[in-house]
Amino acid sequence: MSARFSQRIGKSPTMLTIQLDGMSTPLRNSLWNIFHSIYVVGGENIYFPRTTLGQLANRGHVFFFKLPADEVPDERYLYVRWIKKWFLEADWFLLYDFFEWLINFGEASDRYRADERAKLCEELANRVFKEENSGYRFVDKVLVQITNEEELAAVGSALDNSAPFSGVRTHIETAARLLSNRENPDFRNSIKESISAVELVAKNLAGSPAITLGEVLKVLSPDLSLHPALKEGFSRLYGWTNDDGGIRHAIMDEPNLTLADARLMLVLCSAFSNYLIDRSIAERQT
Repeated sequence: MSARFSQRIGKSPTMLTIQLDGMSTPLRNSLWNIFHSIYVVGGENIYFPRTTLGQLANRGHVFFFKLPADEVPDERYLYVRWIKKWFLEADWFLLYDFFEWLINFGEASDRYRADERAKLCEELANRVFKEENSGYRFVDKVLVQITNEEELAAVGSALDNSAPFSGVRTHIETAARLLSNRENPDFRNSIKESISAVELVAKNLAGSPAITLGEVLKVLSPDLSLHPALKEGFSRLYGWTNDDGGIRHAIMDEPNLTLADARLMLVLCSAFSNYLIDRSIAERQT
């Protein structure tokens, strides 16, 4: 949603700071509203042992909050009161933890409907994250730190486009998970996974799993009409990761890899994968 009228005329402040190390009250309240609308509203009975919320309450106490299962409030309104209090008081990062758990593991039975609810929850959360300028987005059920919507679009598009190429999606998902782990991020292996994704796309297109990306570019260049400068740029990028001083050869010795390095490679390799796939489709259609 665009800025409100009052913001456009300068009467209300426009949020400019990306929320990376905290959570504003509007963002927190909006996440509660998503949870309430999907998982709370619509219950038929004050007792809920077999309802969606009842299952969620029990699984949440046992697997997320690590609390005794017999301490789950028996009545619906008591549980809603309990979970709302936690929602409004929990540390911001725990609330992100909860939503990631909710979308991936919150429900065990009735998988079709559970998947529908999880998908809706993910879509609405991303919409709220964008509106409230959160620095995080869900990418295939994993929370990832971003700097702009273009980066998110590149990674998301690579996940969508990778369907015909077995293994590519796994590399991209793994790269995103490794860099988004706030407690123990693994930038080194995230970069390796990103590179592996684009290599696998190129090798599939070239029909040769044994050659390197540098060799693939030479093979694909005439077929995909790659501009020489573009091909050289990609070759240089690959060289940075693969030469004697690059990421792979010095992977265990490089102490200074950062989130910025890992995110750059994830976005670049996702965009490069998209480009190769899109160009190959375009060439086949001409």
